[in-house]
Amino acid sequence: MSFALKLAGVSKTERMTRVDAAAEILGLTHLLDRLPHDQTEAMTMADRIVVLNAGHIEQVGTPEELYRDPDNLFVAGFIGTPEINTLKGMIQNGEIVLHNGYRFASPLGPRAEGMDVICATRPHYLRISDSGIAAEIVLIEMTGEGQEIRVRVGDQELIVVAHEKLDVNAGQKVFLTVDAAKIFLFEAETGKRLRA
Repeated sequence: MSFALKLAGVSKTERMTRVDAAAEILGLTHLLDRLPHDQTEAMTMADRIVVLNAGHIEQVGTPEELYRDPDNLFVAGFIGTPEINTLKGMIQNGEIVLHNGYRFASPLGPRAEGMDVICATRPHYLRISDSGIAAEIVLIEMTGEGQEIRVRVGDQELIVVAHEKLDVNAGQKVFLTVDAAKIFLFEAETGKRLRA
């Protein structure tokens, strides 16, 4: 019930207040303990999840299946915390060329030549490195022994989850790398998953 509010950037406290008010109006208050307020709760409580988008079933599967093998960009963005990172690109001469100029081999073959794509990867699979995608650190948040590092790549922000404390600072120029096997590719126009 609170997903649209989450996407709009409403705080968790405000989301809970609004969900409680809506549930009272609809006479669903007694069911709230059975309705997860967000995808994190759904993933910890459920054996199988049905992901709905405007009443349409996008995908059904176990929490792990939805996380590791999403059928489309909506499911990939719905499942996982922090949210999945996305970068726009195009398939050219057998390579994926991101809008910032970074290139890597396309697993899709000639059928996808010229296609606009969205490359997505989980924050846990991005790494700060000596070469790769140019970025600038915007914000660093400590998460116990690790860090969530928000970086700017061109005109968008991505999140890097580091499992250890890195010696980096806000404003620092860095590079990002990602394991190509951990990248999901989606058709930009439809959000549909492109599989090799």
